[in-house]
Amino acid sequence: MTNLAYLADRLAIEDVVLRYAWASDTLDADLYLSVFAADARITLPNGTILAAGHDQIGATARTNQIRFLAPAGGLSVMRHLVANLAVDITGDAAVARYCVTTLGFDTQAAKPEIVSLARYVDRLARHGAGWLIAERTMHYDWGNDAMARQLAIGPHTPPQYRPAPRPSPEQGQ
Repeated sequence: MTNLAYLADRLAIEDVVLRYAWASDTLDADLYLSVFAADARITLPNGTILAAGHDQIGATARTNQIRFLAPAGGLSVMRHLVANLAVDITGDAAVARYCVTTLGFDTQAAKPEIVSLARYVDRLARHGAGWLIAERTMHYDWGNDAMARQLAIGPHTPPQYRPAPRPSPEQGQ
């Protein structure tokens, strides 16, 4: 791979990561879905599948629009800050590792608070002239349970917004 080809791929992958963050912050379900391959999976390190395929990933994005859209400004009550991006490219496959700090607006304290610090590992594949996330593994290193409870996320997500449990790859699908 030439240096220019590598740089073009690297920038395209960075764009995918940043479009994901922007889509999460603006609750743009179409933009959110546009960074994932049709058969993409979002998992936890233990193998739990949070969403698989465009139908489930899109349903999550649309549910987030309902749950987190701020009444004014058209932005979510959460923000996602991406840092420390490392990208490894091998032909038509790549791995992007980066940190995501999620902030949420604490209505009780009337200020933003850290919701979580996480590491994302995205496996990307070249699709035509661009790149898409084929699999994302989210490693939550630290979470603010009070904010998660206030925002009704993670273990505090109301049952009607929880995805159906999916078996890990070891348990079969």
